[in-house]
Amino acid sequence: EITTRLVGSEMCKETADALTARRPVFINFTAKWCLVCLLNDKTSLSTETFRRLVAEKNIALFKADWTNRDETIRNALKTYGRNSIPLYVWYPAGKQTPVLLPQILTPDILKTQLQ
Repeated sequence: EITTRLVGSEMCKETADALTARRPVFINFTAKWCLVCLLNDKTSLSTETFRRLVAEKNIALFKADWTNRDETIRNALKTYGRNSIPLYVWYPAGKQTPVLLPQILTPDILKTQLQ
C-alpha cells in the first residue's frame, strides 16, 4: 500500500513531515460517495503510469477520506479555498506552495503535472 489514509489531526502532521523532508506530496481529498472521485481513481490514480511516477519521484501519497464528513478534513479543504471534493493537491519537491489540480483527472494531466 503506497497511500497513507489520513483522518483527523494526523493529516496535518504527516503532510508537514513529508514537506519538511522536501519530498513531493500528493493529497487526494475523496469520499466513497463522490462519483467524480471514483471515476478519477479508476481512470487515473489506479493506473500503472501513476504508480510508476509515484515510485520514480518518491512522492508521499495521502488520501483525505471525507466519506463521513470529518470536520478536520472540511477545515483542510478550506485552507485550499475549497468546500467540496474532489480536490487534488500537489506539492512539488522542496516547494511549500501547492498546485491544485483539475477536478477531472487524466493520466496525461498527472504525468504533466507530476514531472
